[in-house]
Amino acid sequence: MMFSIVHPTRWRPHVLAGVYAMWCDRAEDPHRAEYVWSPAEDDQETLGAIAAIDGPIPQRVVSGPHDGGVVLPTNRGVYAARGNIIIATADDLGPPQGWAR
Repeated sequence: MMFSIVHPTRWRPHVLAGVYAMWCDRAEDPHRAEYVWSPAEDDQETLGAIAAIDGPIPQRVVSGPHDGGVVLPTNRGVYAARGNIIIATADDLGPPQGWAR
């Protein structure tokens, strides 16, 4: 079983490494997951912050236009997800300990 963590984000690059680290640190098996970032294509600061993040959960970026809401970037991430289970997260959400079993 594979998990896809979908993370739409915009204008909060300072929190992204910490949120990603929480998902990695609390995963029982981080190799059973992928992290799908879905930032706005015009948010260069966020795109740069994501590019600097490294960790055990493989990451992909699916950027595109942003209409001001969270639905469009969330859907873009969900459509790109490859996992059997899709988990939607946000800039201020972390998982429980041992979540990837």
